[in-house]
Amino acid sequence: MLKPPGGCRPTERQKELLTGLSVIVIFVLGFGAAEMVLRLLQVMKYGAVQAAHEGETFYREEGTGLRLPKPGARVGRARINSLGFRGPEIPIVRASHKLRLAFLGSSTTYDAESPEGQNWPELTAQKVERALPSGCGVDFANAGVPGFGLEHILKHFEAHVRVLRPDVVLILAADITRDIQTGLAAKGVAVSDLIKPSWLGRQSLLWSKVEKNVHVIRLQRAATRPEGKIRFDHDAYAADFERRLTAVVETVKTSEALPVLVTTVGQLRREQSRRMQIEASTTALFYNPSMSIPGLLDARDAYNAAIHRAGQTTGVAIIDDHQDIPGDRQHFADSSHFSPLGSEKMAERVATALLANQAFRARIRALGEPCRFEDKERGA
Repeated sequence: MLKPPGGCRPTERQKELLTGLSVIVIFVLGFGAAEMVLRLLQVMKYGAVQAAHEGETFYREEGTGLRLPKPGARVGRARINSLGFRGPEIPIVRASHKLRLAFLGSSTTYDAESPEGQNWPELTAQKVERALPSGCGVDFANAGVPGFGLEHILKHFEAHVRVLRPDVVLILAADITRDIQTGLAAKGVAVSDLIKPSWLGRQSLLWSKVEKNVHVIRLQRAATRPEGKIRFDHDAYAADFERRLTAVVETVKTSEALPVLVTTVGQLRREQSRRMQIEASTTALFYNPSMSIPGLLDARDAYNAAIHRAGQTTGVAIIDDHQDIPGDRQHFADSSHFSPLGSEKMAERVATALLANQAFRARIRALGEPCRFEDKERGA
C-alpha cells in the first residue's frame, strides 16, 4: 500500500499558523455575533441607536431650543403620543370629570427602562384612578425628557404643558449630575473628555461596553476614598438648585395647577455595605468620575434638603418617603433609573402620598359629580 509523500503532511510551523488563523477567525466571528446580538437588544429596548438616528426619535425645537421626543415616534419601549409626551393620547382640552396629572422631570421621569403601561407616571395615574368613584377618571402627560435640567423643564412647561391645563403637576428634578459637570467645566475639566470612547469604541457597541466596564472598575476601586477627587461645595450648588426649583414651582402656580415636589431616590444608600455601595454606584461614578461614594451621597442629601426648603418656601406638598423603594438591582436598572419593579414601587409611593394629601383631594372634589367621594378625614 502506497503512503502519501511526506511533503503532503503539514509541518509543525504550518500547524501553528493554521491554529492561530482558526483562533482569529473564531474570535472575529464570535465578536461579530456578540455585536449583532447586543445591537439587536439595544434596538428592542431603546429603539434605534440614538447617536445614529437622532432625527428619527428626537428633534431640536426652534424657538425654545429644546431637544424633544418626536411626536408619534416609537423609541424602544416608549411610545410618544401626537403631543410629544410619552404615553397614550390625550386631548388638549381635558374632559369633564377627569383629573389631569402632569409629570415634569428628566430621564427618571421619562422612565425608559420600563415598558409602556409600566412606567411610574402611567402607573401612578392608574392607581389614582382606581381609588376614585366610578365615572371619575384620570389622564396624564409624562413630560419627562432625558437630559432635562430645571431650565429645560421650565421652558417645556411654558411651551407645551401649560396649554393642557393640568390639575396637578408633579416635579421630580434631578440636576445633580448636570450641576457637577457644570462645576467641573468652570474648573476647566470636561467630563466628556474623561469618558470619551476610543475610535474602536465609537465603531463597536460591544467594545464601548468593554471600555466602559474597565473604566468603571478603575473608578470603583477608588470610589470610597476622597483622595484624588475634586471637592464640591454641595450646599452652594444645592442653594442655586433651590432657587431654580422655586422659580419652576411659582411658574406652575400661575397656571392654577397644584404643584407637588418629589424628592430624588437612587440605588446608592448610606446604610449599605461597602460592596453594595460600589455595585450601586456604577453609572453614577461613570458620569461623575471626579466624585467619591461619600460625595455622591452628600450631594443627594443636599439636593433633597433643597427640595424640602423650596416646598416650605412655596407652601407646596413634598413626597419624600423614598425609602419605600429598596436600593437593590431588582428595583433599579442602574444607579438612578428604575427597573419595572422599581417603577411599580415608585408609583405606589407617589399615588399613596397624593391620595393622602388634602389639597389633592380638594382638586378631585372640585371636578364635581361624580368625583365627590367621601373624605374620611374631613367627612366631606
